[in-house]
Amino acid sequence: MLHRFAFRNVIALSLALASLAASPVRAEHAPQIFRPGEFPAATAQIAGAPLMLTLTGPVAEACMAEYTGDNVTDFTSADAQALRDALEAAMPGETVKLAGTCAGVITQGGGSQVGLITKTITLQGGYTPTNWTNSYPITQPTTLDALGGGRVLSVSVAATIANLIARNGMASSGDGGAIYASDGLTLSAVEVLSSAAASSGGGLFANGAVVLSEGVFEGNTAFHGGGLFTNQTLALTGTRFVGNTAQGYGGGGFAHRAATLNGGEFRSNRSLSLNGGGLAVYATLALSGTRFIDNVALYSGGGVTAVGPMTVTGAEFAGNRALTYYGGGLTVAQDLSVMNSRFVSNTARGLGGGLWQSAGIGRIVNALFDRNASEGAVLYFDQTRLVSVIHTTIASPTLASSNAIAVVTGTLNLSNTIIASHTIGISRTGGTVNEDFNLFFGNLTDRTAGVPIGPNSVHGNPLFVDPWVGNDHIGPASAALDVGADAGVTTDYEGNPRPLGGGFDIGHDERLPPRAYLPLLAR
Repeated sequence: MLHRFAFRNVIALSLALASLAASPVRAEHAPQIFRPGEFPAATAQIAGAPLMLTLTGPVAEACMAEYTGDNVTDFTSADAQALRDALEAAMPGETVKLAGTCAGVITQGGGSQVGLITKTITLQGGYTPTNWTNSYPITQPTTLDALGGGRVLSVSVAATIANLIARNGMASSGDGGAIYASDGLTLSAVEVLSSAAASSGGGLFANGAVVLSEGVFEGNTAFHGGGLFTNQTLALTGTRFVGNTAQGYGGGGFAHRAATLNGGEFRSNRSLSLNGGGLAVYATLALSGTRFIDNVALYSGGGVTAVGPMTVTGAEFAGNRALTYYGGGLTVAQDLSVMNSRFVSNTARGLGGGLWQSAGIGRIVNALFDRNASEGAVLYFDQTRLVSVIHTTIASPTLASSNAIAVVTGTLNLSNTIIASHTIGISRTGGTVNEDFNLFFGNLTDRTAGVPIGPNSVHGNPLFVDPWVGNDHIGPASAALDVGADAGVTTDYEGNPRPLGGGFDIGHDERLPPRAYLPLLAR
């Protein structure tokens, strides 16, 4: 969804938070789990500093509403009263249409907000007073602005909100800076901007199931869940989380129940003292095509922290950092499945520059780990039972100071994998490692004691096309060509068939044969 800076007032959100270097660090090995109602008492401060909003004067724009369906303006006001009048007049099941800017809060229903939704309705922006038929939110933006005086919306029933901007919300002593929903909520093409909550959900707090599509959460702040906090299930499609901050868990967002993400992006979000710079999920997490870029957690899980089982398909983790302990790209505490995904330039001060798995069963197929770094290893398997790594590439353009794989307990089965330019290829301090049909190149040590040499594993140059720019496709003379085994994987990272040519290629990439061009014959 395009940002619409040309239609917005200039807003500066300033939060006096402790710096990363000065933030407290929990010493326990595993993240502490809070359940609903168990979070620290809500206050108007984060890390001892008051929440502050610094606003420039808003441009006076009319707020207009239509709710009867006759496409004629029903209410108009210079502030947000037209919105409130329409919400009061609408019947359950109806749609309230909005145009213009509805700014300012009043106290009603026990709180201060721009609008209070107590009926199951649809609230939709993107209209003009001369066009109540078609919503065009890009060229006809609708803005609900709390001006830092309270929440933007308080929603007590299941509702749908679409095609509008919610900004400058403030919950100085509770949850949900911009939007508080005590039931389920569906948001479509909604931008939630520059809002803050003293407790959870700087942009959105919801006690019911949440469905998000094609939205933006940007510049929001809270103790937990800088962008959003959900107590029930979360379904997210194509939504971006940019520059949100949490003092505790989930800089971009926190989901307490199962979360399913399709597409979307988490970029430059921060957890200042705990886990999940981009996202923290304390139940099952399924990612498909989601990108986690340049997120930071002081403790663990620079990109993602998942306490429940996690499935990753077609995702990207790049430039994420865990500044103190585990999992630059991600940490997961139960079963993990990774397919067709990239981990590039993630770092962890402790263990698992790319990922850290602390329990359960793991399966990693067609994955690329490029230029990840930590004091431990790129892939760190701590208390796992059985992990299979198949058709994966773990590489660096120069000799990396970290190890490629570390195994502490359980069993690792490794096949058809390239390990290149690491201090140690496979480090075993416990458990069992079975490796075969792998390619080793440029490591100081390929295996530590107790790792048997696979009879079909080889040494040789993978001849990546251009490793300096992250192009880790194998070249035409690569030692990885046609020397792998049939591991039941029928496509590569990009969906090309396996095998092509004389056999299975080792690594995440199956090299495409050169194309043959037939000469054009003159008629």
